[in-house]
Amino acid sequence: MKRRLTIISIVAGALMLLTFIGSGAIAHLSGAQAAKPQCMNGFDDDSDGKVDYPADSGCSSRTDKIEYDADTTPPPPPPPPPTPGATSWNPHVDRTPVVTTIPFIIGNQLASCGGASEDGGGFPNHLDGTEGATQGQPIPSEIPSDIAFVQVNGVRLESTNRKLWGAGSDGDATTNASDPDRPDIGNIFMKGIHLELSRHWGTIQLDDRSILGPFLDPYPTQTVWPAAGTLVDVQGFVRWDALHDASTGHYCSGWEIHPVSAWRLHQ
Repeated sequence: MKRRLTIISIVAGALMLLTFIGSGAIAHLSGAQAAKPQCMNGFDDDSDGKVDYPADSGCSSRTDKIEYDADTTPPPPPPPPPTPGATSWNPHVDRTPVVTTIPFIIGNQLASCGGASEDGGGFPNHLDGTEGATQGQPIPSEIPSDIAFVQVNGVRLESTNRKLWGAGSDGDATTNASDPDRPDIGNIFMKGIHLELSRHWGTIQLDDRSILGPFLDPYPTQTVWPAAGTLVDVQGFVRWDALHDASTGHYCSGWEIHPVSAWRLHQ
């Protein structure tokens, strides 16, 4: 009789334990314990094989209500403000440039293609569209006085989106450029910009540092932009060209310095 009572007690205890465990699981699944943060509830809520803080990287603390891993990639750093201007290198451009940086021009707001959006740009007073009134333009007289005229120092010319003068229908000479001083920005789309020299009034600096230009037809025979990897200083007008905001060759952004009024080897 005593042995039978012992067996009954063991079975009853086991049933009580199973009932307790089952009720806890049911309560969790049913949301009865919803008030308990996921990062301390003892369950693998996001099914990644890690449970609660600090084992699960999706938990910032024990009181974190959500266990899943969010996107931890930081947004591009905010751009620095522009510095006071210098003087125009092109005698046909009687304006004072604002010395600035590529990240400030394009801003730090991502668009759907992965490049910079127009809304985040640092110069709302920019040109809009592809060209001026006629092919190979605009010329200075076409550009309103309030349009941002900038100088960007020490940009690195890239091998992408290059076109020599006369190679296309518009007569412009193009290249892409990026900011080599921002290794903290891993996405080149967010530290790069497209550069265009309009054929009728661009200037370039030769290897001996002499200035040639402004150019007129016929086109010069030499390559307008130096080799990819060269550091240059650039002056020109800020533009948004929406025709290219989905093109990877244009850094998935419409931002340009176009027209470039002059460039020189980086000083």
